[in-house]
Amino acid sequence: MFLSQAEVGRISAENILFALVLFSPGLINLVFPVSVFLAMGFVLTPLFRNHETVLTAGSMTTSRLLVSQKYLILGIFSISVLLSTFLAPYFTSKGEDLLDKDNSFASKILAPNGLVSLQADTFNVFGDKDNDIYRDLIFINSQSIDTFIYGTTGVIEDTASGASLVLYDGFLFDNQRNFISKFKKADIPFADYSSEEYVSTLIV
Repeated sequence: MFLSQAEVGRISAENILFALVLFSPGLINLVFPVSVFLAMGFVLTPLFRNHETVLTAGSMTTSRLLVSQKYLILGIFSISVLLSTFLAPYFTSKGEDLLDKDNSFASKILAPNGLVSLQADTFNVFGDKDNDIYRDLIFINSQSIDTFIYGTTGVIEDTASGASLVLYDGFLFDNQRNFISKFKKADIPFADYSSEEYVSTLIV
């Protein structure tokens, strides 16, 4: 799902590693029961086949041999239920949120190469992505250029209000309010940055 997006640079290397860790409970839930049951089969089948006479003489039939492993089977079943019911869904959702947060913004960045047409009624974003750091980011508010934001660098951070893009060392121009402001740090919430009512929170 996310490997194809990673190939085009839309997901940072650090987030790929975190996503693999978060998706691992779901993978373990698929591999663990099958691998253990196969291991039991590979061990018990030759054991019973090579010592069938001795085991049969001791009243150890195939069914009894399997019953003797009931705690192992019950443990595998319990771990599978725990993984599939609680751990796998939770960590999978966290992994998807991580990828969505990283990819939703990265997919909107256009490379500033040559002449690029501006899309109406939205914030046009231009810049370069270097792993989890965005450089030379330019935000232009639709074709009217009423609002213009530039940041030398930017990173995605989790704040109390949700995921935000934090820009550093840039400036904001607002034609409607008739001002231009230089900032050291600007916090742009993801939920609002493409809205026409967008207002940037500036920390000078």
